[in-house]
Amino acid sequence: MSKHTTDVTEYPEFKEWAKGKSQSTKYHYKASLQKFCKFHGKNPRELINETKDQETENKETAHLEENIADKRLLEWHEHLVKDKNVSLNSASTYWRHIKAFYKKWGVEIKEETPKAPNRTNHQPTYTAYDIRKIRNSARSNRDKAIISIAFQGGMDPQEICRLNYGQVKEAVERNKDHHFIWKTRKKSKVSHHTPILKDSIEALQLYITERKNQEGEIKDNDPLFVKKDSKERIKPRNIRDIMRDIYERVGEEIPKAKEIKSTYNPFSLKYFRKAFGNACDEAGIPESIKKYWQGHSRDNHNGAYSGEISKARQKEALKRIKPYLTISTTQKERKEEQREQREELLNLKKEVGEKSERIQDLEEKLEQQRKDFEETFKELRKDYNDHTRLLSGLLTFGRIKSLKEKIAKDEINPSKETEERIIKRELKIKFPDYSEEEIEELRKMLEEKEPEEIEEELRKQLIEEYGDEKIKKLNEKL
Repeated sequence: MSKHTTDVTEYPEFKEWAKGKSQSTKYHYKASLQKFCKFHGKNPRELINETKDQETENKETAHLEENIADKRLLEWHEHLVKDKNVSLNSASTYWRHIKAFYKKWGVEIKEETPKAPNRTNHQPTYTAYDIRKIRNSARSNRDKAIISIAFQGGMDPQEICRLNYGQVKEAVERNKDHHFIWKTRKKSKVSHHTPILKDSIEALQLYITERKNQEGEIKDNDPLFVKKDSKERIKPRNIRDIMRDIYERVGEEIPKAKEIKSTYNPFSLKYFRKAFGNACDEAGIPESIKKYWQGHSRDNHNGAYSGEISKARQKEALKRIKPYLTISTTQKERKEEQREQREELLNLKKEVGEKSERIQDLEEKLEQQRKDFEETFKELRKDYNDHTRLLSGLLTFGRIKSLKEKIAKDEINPSKETEERIIKRELKIKFPDYSEEEIEELRKMLEEKEPEEIEEELRKQLIEEYGDEKIKKLNEKL
């Protein structure tokens, strides 16, 4: 679809449609048609003309073909509900506006207006304990502050979005224990106070500090809650997105939410407002004060209250309801949690200490085993080298014996010098690590003794040092 920014009020099609309507109705008509045109990339005239231009090749089956206006309206409704997270109530209102626009210009919408949720939906009865779990699952300080105020002040998303910083500035900057927000409820046009406790004030302090670090000074008329990475005032649909995200992540952990079969999100702030009313009832708050805090009009509630209620009466009522609205852990619960945490920490330290001792013991044993292994390996290497050297000597003397026998039989007739050189060469091959002096000593030994005598001496030496059986096994391995 193309980008569309045309002001629909400039078109005669809109002016004629809205003629004679109240300013409020004109405003809502404009908002609905503007959104509809933007979504489809059409202006009001193009929307009407395309329905007139729609023709069918077979007039007998024309009633079976989908009207282009029906199609556009269905697509838009699906976009509002699924993509924009607009409530079914609001989407149904938009539908009726556009249906009226088409009807004005002779275009019949055959599709039924989607029904809003049945008002007999079950509603969860949350307590401060449930709200604490929900709030602690919020992703940001802003979201935690919104949830706290919605519950403790009994406010719906629209009221929260309209709050300015000046309405809570005193509580935030003076670190008050409680605060009464003065506001006007748009639905009833009633100006009234609504309370918030220390939980909400502390949540606001964290959020406001965070914002000031990013934006600098916040003025009294600046919105209390803004969109992420923006100074723009937050909107109800943003709050719906926040609460839907929390429900998708932790909804299964709240038993009361799991039991609800509703077309609304079980974490909708309207249920937090209801929870505020329930808390008032449980605390025995007079009906007049409860209705005043909730911003109900006198006419709608049989004169439940008359005018502003004094701060003294409100403070007295606030003392009674405080235990029912306190979200943060109470002092008693906090001490119990701290005691349990200390015990758990001591147990962990003890367990870590025991494991450290076992690890140290194992490390010492491993180090001793390593040293023993190195010592054993050195001994084995020495034994192996000695055995190899002695056995190599036996083989060498055997070869020299054979060589001397051949010389004695005149099979080889080298000179004396040549014979010495041959023997020294053979000895060097077999004893490469021997020095010239050691090789010469071996050669002289061969001159003085027969190879058989030397071989026998070496064998006796091996047997005396290692034993006859060990020598046999070593010979087999070599």
